[in-house]
Amino acid sequence: MTGVIDILAEDDLGSPVRAVGRTAGPWLNVRWGLDGACVTGTVAGTPGTRVILTIHDGQTPLGRLRVATPEGGPTPWQFILPMPLVDGHDHAIHIRLPDGRPVPDRDGAVVSTFRQTVRSTIDTCEDGVITGWAYDVARPGETVEIALHDGDDLIATAPAALARPDVNTHFGIAGHHGFAIVLPRRLFDGREHALRLTADGTTVPNVGHAVLPTRLSPPHAAVTGRTAPALMGRVEAVDCHRVRGWAANPREPDRPVEIGIVVDGLVAMVVTADAYRSDLVATTGSGFHGFTASLPARLMNGAMREIEVRCIADGTSLPRGDGAKVMRVDFPLVDLLDQAEPFRLQADGPPLDCPARVAPAIRPWRKRRRPRVSMIVLNRDGAAWLADLLASIVATGPGNGEGQRNGEGEAVEVIVVDHASNDESRLVAAGFAGALALSVIARDANHSFAASNNLAAKQARGDFLFFVNNDITFLEPCVRRLAAWLETDAAIGAVGMRLWEPRPAGDRWRPQVHHDGIHVAVAQADGEPPLYRPVEVSREAVPAVGARDVPAVTAAAMMVRRADFLALGGFDEGYVYGQEDVDLCLRLRAELGRIIVCDSGLSAMHRRAATRDIARQHAPEPMMPVLAAQAANRRLLASRFAPRLRRAALESIISGGLPWRQEPLRVVFMVTEASDAAIAGDVFTARELGEALRASFGWDILFADYRTQALARADVVVVMRHDVDLRGLSGGNPGLIIVAWIRNRVDEWLASPSFPAYHVLLASSRKACRTIASQTGREAFLLPIAANATRFHPNQKSPDRCHAIVFTGNNWGAPRSALDQIDLGRFGAALALFGHGWKGHPRWGAYWQGALAYDEVAQVYAGARLVIDDGHPVTRDWASLNSRVFDALAAGALVITNCVEGAAEMFDGLLPSFATRRELNDLIARYLYDEDERLGLVARLRAHVMRAHRYEHRVPVLRGALAGVARRYRVAIKIAVPDGAQRERWGDWHFAKGLSKALERCGCQVRIDCLTDWSTGVAAGDDVNIVLRGLSRFQPAPGAVNLMWLISHPDRVDDDELAAFDHVFVASSSYAEKLATRHGDRVSALLQCTDPEVFRPALAPVADLPEALFVGNSRGVERPMLRDALAAGINCAVIGDGWEGVLPAGRVLTPHVPNRALFRYYGAGSIVIADHWPDMAREGFIANRLFDAAACGATIVSDAVVGLEAVFGDVIPVCSGPGHLAATIAALRADPEARQARTEQLRETIRNEHSFDRRARRIMDVIRDRLAPL
Repeated sequence: MTGVIDILAEDDLGSPVRAVGRTAGPWLNVRWGLDGACVTGTVAGTPGTRVILTIHDGQTPLGRLRVATPEGGPTPWQFILPMPLVDGHDHAIHIRLPDGRPVPDRDGAVVSTFRQTVRSTIDTCEDGVITGWAYDVARPGETVEIALHDGDDLIATAPAALARPDVNTHFGIAGHHGFAIVLPRRLFDGREHALRLTADGTTVPNVGHAVLPTRLSPPHAAVTGRTAPALMGRVEAVDCHRVRGWAANPREPDRPVEIGIVVDGLVAMVVTADAYRSDLVATTGSGFHGFTASLPARLMNGAMREIEVRCIADGTSLPRGDGAKVMRVDFPLVDLLDQAEPFRLQADGPPLDCPARVAPAIRPWRKRRRPRVSMIVLNRDGAAWLADLLASIVATGPGNGEGQRNGEGEAVEVIVVDHASNDESRLVAAGFAGALALSVIARDANHSFAASNNLAAKQARGDFLFFVNNDITFLEPCVRRLAAWLETDAAIGAVGMRLWEPRPAGDRWRPQVHHDGIHVAVAQADGEPPLYRPVEVSREAVPAVGARDVPAVTAAAMMVRRADFLALGGFDEGYVYGQEDVDLCLRLRAELGRIIVCDSGLSAMHRRAATRDIARQHAPEPMMPVLAAQAANRRLLASRFAPRLRRAALESIISGGLPWRQEPLRVVFMVTEASDAAIAGDVFTARELGEALRASFGWDILFADYRTQALARADVVVVMRHDVDLRGLSGGNPGLIIVAWIRNRVDEWLASPSFPAYHVLLASSRKACRTIASQTGREAFLLPIAANATRFHPNQKSPDRCHAIVFTGNNWGAPRSALDQIDLGRFGAALALFGHGWKGHPRWGAYWQGALAYDEVAQVYAGARLVIDDGHPVTRDWASLNSRVFDALAAGALVITNCVEGAAEMFDGLLPSFATRRELNDLIARYLYDEDERLGLVARLRAHVMRAHRYEHRVPVLRGALAGVARRYRVAIKIAVPDGAQRERWGDWHFAKGLSKALERCGCQVRIDCLTDWSTGVAAGDDVNIVLRGLSRFQPAPGAVNLMWLISHPDRVDDDELAAFDHVFVASSSYAEKLATRHGDRVSALLQCTDPEVFRPALAPVADLPEALFVGNSRGVERPMLRDALAAGINCAVIGDGWEGVLPAGRVLTPHVPNRALFRYYGAGSIVIADHWPDMAREGFIANRLFDAAACGATIVSDAVVGLEAVFGDVIPVCSGPGHLAATIAALRADPEARQARTEQLRETIRNEHSFDRRARRIMDVIRDRLAPL
């Protein structure tokens, strides 16, 4: 019902006078109702008429509202109820005219009841962010959820959890009730929007200066910040991943500052500058003013963007070190899936496949004289903190009701290691001797964390060691429960607990958990490469998640078994106040097979801000500066664990399990055009697979143009084109996996120089898989294109998109063979052609119905009876079906394809296919004129697609392939060959090939890098570098296991170079022993060897060779053994390069013989003359030519080499001088039987002891040791 009101004629509408009837004068029609705390309504009637409405709460007037009717129909009005009415009680709201008459509401009732508990206000709406506050009067301590709606659609949410002391002061409440909700960028499209905010479901008033706009347009340029001298701060680092800096208000240093990250003029996210930074203490007082904003993937747009950092409160812009306030940053990737929009942080906690553990039952400890737990506390000048810690120990007890002492002895002993304190620390400790079983170990200086804890552990008497920092304060009993984990489960090696970080005084600071376990993340320290490094799991106050397995826990409060601790040798004393705890946890995992648990159901306060800046020194020498010590600690940990941390993190985010890393896997598809306007089919195929991966696994999916080189921390790159040059890639995460999805042009993929660098090969047909395997020996996983059955569905049918025969495809200028075979005389009238490039075409322009957006294709397929698939030869020749086959079938159309092999393979012959013009037109006629048959076949084919060919069926294949790579060892063999064009002429290349095959037989994935490829972005995925040290020096990669095989030129390698490698294999036993005296067991002998598959007895050896053969290049100098042979008159043929001007003409048989053919020369019966460069002979480096020739059954003579006889006995004669050489060869030729026996013995020795398989097994022992699972 609507209130119809007679209007008073006088100007003073408040005066009671005689009413005028509707038919005789002006009238108004008023409609009203309650919308949250707003009284809203409309007024209609005679133009120009006015009335005053009084809004009441029961008998109490709340306000007067003057309403009037202009020209043009009903006019809206609203009245905001006063804030005090939002109190959780019932209020009778009614409206009256000046004469006291009530105005009924929309439902005809005179009174509407208002009851609401959430108070809220919008303060600002500008630059893409809405700010305000909200709290619930019934539950002021809880956080209100703010939701942004566009009409009925929910588009963004944010908690009202920012500090608003003004709100707290005004209402006399505590907590954090401010909000800043970011408007999604897609709303800035210039169109009308019906925006509204709700707070816990209650509408937030949309009034005043902060009214929400109805139309949003993107800014034309970045908006420069307003000048406001109240804020100080700095932007210290900014890239496409994060923004880091600090901000504080010097007028209110005890208040955190909300920071807006402004991207291209719009606020993209809001963070609070409240992280502790020791370097800020002198500047800001408390030091709690740092911030790091991780930028969401949705900002990736493949272009340069302008970033500005502003204070939300007053718009002040923070400068960078160079003074710039607007910074241009490259965002090289593109988000085509509109993911994380609106931006929301990932849910806290590990994946669901790492469930919470049930807390163990706590059984009473039996009385005994020896303590159960030894609590070890290090202290230096920390009397106040030590007093708080010891008092909290007394107050909380062990947690089993027994107190610190029980019967005949103590349950817990406390050992304080005092580092020569100058304050009252020792007096404080002595004061607790009566309440605690406490002892003090007094040291003469500030020794290292590891050394002093190790000392105390040796003196401890408990079964369990509880390492506790002196800045810990226990909030509850915890000792007994921590010990119970270790007592009840022998697999657990260490237990930690939740640690809170105290904040500055006042309710403006949110409580912060700084430790719920230690995980790993990719981080790049100054001057160091990006590596997986340990990070504490820090978060705002959240409910305890129970106990979970974690990679490591902090030794600020960590309990271990004393036996385990001592078995590992305690904390590693190579660290100086940093990383000792992570190192210990990783060794517990790796060496003892233990797991690590963090019990978040137990908590303590950790005042790390109070102690972390105390100067320490390592006795007896002064300690290194703190930053230098931290860098040294990072390098030491990385040298021991970085490759294993990377493997563990990558495998866990792909396959699940222990959550080593918190961030999801980032997958980048490299496509023809990373754009919403793209028309190339590979873009749509990649998007569909990407959407399925994200929906199935929650992975981060981005796209890049195929010419893009910057990968922006991609974990996986899926390459969709054959012509991508992988050598230019950069910026991938450690452990990068590169995938080739080969859907066409198989021959061109195989010919690509980048092909050996792919870690995973996917192919869309079995024929392609077979071809790849036969030509490369590598497995390709079958991954055909599929359908998105949600997008392509029969219910997408539109009445204006119905056609009998449909062809979709672009005109690239090449003939369309299937299209050309359609009988236009019979079927032209029924044909509809869609795609780009057909407009004005002399033959097909008349049938062209326009180009389609991708989402429109589904409508066309759903409305089509027949779809003609015209596979291009680059796909058809490889039996690869196009996406339109799967899409159209899923949409309910019948497809007729010219890919006969693909149809047979994917659909078991059920899919209609053709090879000739007649077959095509017969199929069109058959199914066009027999609807029942067509519908029956469509139903069967669609069922097949739904059962086997949706993208949901493809994602497990890719995930499985990625998991397999993550588990395998990925090895790069580095050789000093200048580039790939010259490799066939270098022995190093062929040596590397033999080693590569042997390592592959051991399960490794191997790539050989020539000199130009040593440092490409592809190397980010390598677990192991094996350097065949020749003429060039390789700089070891910090994130990989680096092995050197010193096979030649020992004089070129110094101790500094050797020390940088994890292990050095030396192709000389004597030289290995010499190096081991300086480098220990990191050096071992590994002689050269041969590949018996290449070097073998020849069934058809080269004929007519002379009595001797020398194989080797000159390098512009004489070779002594060849010189002696020629001087002795020995008829010796030479195979090698560079002999011009050194040897007589005609002496060189050929400058080069392919390595695969060399066995036919070695096995031809000539005596092979071998020699060595002077440094190699002196240091015992036996040339691999001896091993190759011996494997072919050749008779060999050599110059003198240290250690030759120890390897080969007397089977290889050693010669010096022309006469000795001539006599030796003559003797060998004079006794063929002895010579034959000698060669058989030598070949047997080579086959059994000196093959690449034998060497690979030795190398694998080192690799497995260095990469043992954590």
